[in-house]
Amino acid sequence: MNKLAIVLLLTAFAIPALAADTCDLAATLAEKGAKTFATNKAEGLKLLIKAKELCSSDPAYSYNLGVAYYHYGRGADALPLLEAAVAKNGSKATWLNNLAVVRLEQGLPADGVRTLAEKAAKLDSADPAIKETLAQARFADGRLVEALQGLAKETESTLVKTRAALLDRYLAAQLQTLQHGEEKPALSALQQVAFLPDGARTHALVLARLGRGEEALQAIGAAQKNFPRDRSIDDAADEVGEQVAAALYRDYQSGKAAQAVQDVKQLAETYPQVAALKTAYDNMLSAFLADATTIAVPEAGKRRVQAAPSGSSAALLAGIGGVAPTGGAVNLRVDVDENIPTGKQAGRDDVAVVIGNRSYGVAGTPNVDYALRDAAVMREYLVKTLGFDAKNILYVENATYAGFAQLFGREGDHRGKLNNYVVPGKSDVFVYYVGHGAPDPESGDAYFVPVDADPQYLRTGGYRLQTFYDNLAKLPAKSITVVLDSCFSGNSAGGLLFKGVSSISLRAKTVVAPARLTVFASSRDDQMSNWYDEKRHSLFTYYFLKGLGGEADGDNNRQVTVAELATYLDAEVPRMARRLKGAAQAPQISGDRSAVLADLR
Repeated sequence: MNKLAIVLLLTAFAIPALAADTCDLAATLAEKGAKTFATNKAEGLKLLIKAKELCSSDPAYSYNLGVAYYHYGRGADALPLLEAAVAKNGSKATWLNNLAVVRLEQGLPADGVRTLAEKAAKLDSADPAIKETLAQARFADGRLVEALQGLAKETESTLVKTRAALLDRYLAAQLQTLQHGEEKPALSALQQVAFLPDGARTHALVLARLGRGEEALQAIGAAQKNFPRDRSIDDAADEVGEQVAAALYRDYQSGKAAQAVQDVKQLAETYPQVAALKTAYDNMLSAFLADATTIAVPEAGKRRVQAAPSGSSAALLAGIGGVAPTGGAVNLRVDVDENIPTGKQAGRDDVAVVIGNRSYGVAGTPNVDYALRDAAVMREYLVKTLGFDAKNILYVENATYAGFAQLFGREGDHRGKLNNYVVPGKSDVFVYYVGHGAPDPESGDAYFVPVDADPQYLRTGGYRLQTFYDNLAKLPAKSITVVLDSCFSGNSAGGLLFKGVSSISLRAKTVVAPARLTVFASSRDDQMSNWYDEKRHSLFTYYFLKGLGGEADGDNNRQVTVAELATYLDAEVPRMARRLKGAAQAPQISGDRSAVLADLR
């Protein structure tokens, strides 16, 4: 707030000679008092009091005494003197202005203060002190945006500082409103001060940190047009781009890879000036196409923050929303998908079957989003970690009923394609399936759901789990390991398989696998097998692969046994199912627990 100046402004009045003589003396005392006040306020004040007494008819003496009291720290005593002076002569801009200053500091009604300041401004619109008081009075009267608009184009140093201080108070108030959860009014208020660089900058950054990326890009783009030479705006544009790109990277990693690539492509084309979006698009597209790329987000450029706000609004802004990455690796692959460990070579006659059923053709049957990814990575582990010859892996995506029958035979006849691959007494067999399973609504028998099957008619279109086990048990193989990432409850992570039937009323009959089979099942018959969206895998498959790769090797002897993997899965899958989905999922493992699944090198 500007300070009042003591100025001798004497006004000529037609008064008696004696009064005139007294006023002459008053003028001498006032002049001496003003000079003395500069070095000795108490003595100077005495002279100014005496001057007013000698010429009480002239409002200039009341005015000067009022200013002196103000500087003496007695604003309450200054107020009636200034009011009396203005009451006698209300045509002096400085008097009106200084009365407004004192009234404002004394906490008197702001509307009256604003009226005085506006009158002063009409009389002298060029005086910086008067402009400052008007802005302060408007701000105090709740006309916040109007106060800032009045200072928007000012370049005088005092007014620039006042504008910055008022804007900081305004921004801080809106950011506090935002912290209290009132997002809509706060954003609206921030948008109203976008005519100032720091207002536009804060509005855009808040939008970005709240995850409203496209709105933030639009806001910062408009700011760059309105303030083309403002470096703080350019720095904010960099941060907005990084924030938006960071959110898209998180979307990619959370399992929304295709949508994230599409979104960043559209934004990069719409805002070609935002380098972070172009970089994000190039990185994500490359990773998406290869699905095997670890990318590094480039370090944020060193921002040229020179006149960034340092008031309370800056601290509040720093606490809103996330923080854009400042460099380091962002892995668009999943940990189990890369650096797959190498294991001992399997026998040349060992055979594996991998089935991933993702895309179901019957209307209303939900897809199994990560099934093909699960199957593809499982095949890589079979080759690299378990040492299978790739030519001995029967790999099927989206198996139909005919595909199941071709691989495993039909009821009463196990002589399918798998049987033809098995060398009697020499082949170890490994079977992996990920996809839907369900109980027959009437009999309760558990079935695999081929992609062409209607879950309502599993007895004719499904492949029965008991038949699957019986036929595997008839194979002349040395050992048989089965991994099933499928629930048989009629429910799935993608939704119910049956129309008009509650999953509570459905329950598959328990199917006991033949003793010669080692079986890893993802859940109990009445549970749902969940997805791990962040890892873009089915939850059970993710931990099966992680354990197989060495995490389950409890004794660190570089061998993973059935018992070790069972212990690992029993701990990790239920824990993460509760954490991610709030659901129960308990793997079921049976068979020879001493068998070695992986012999790591």
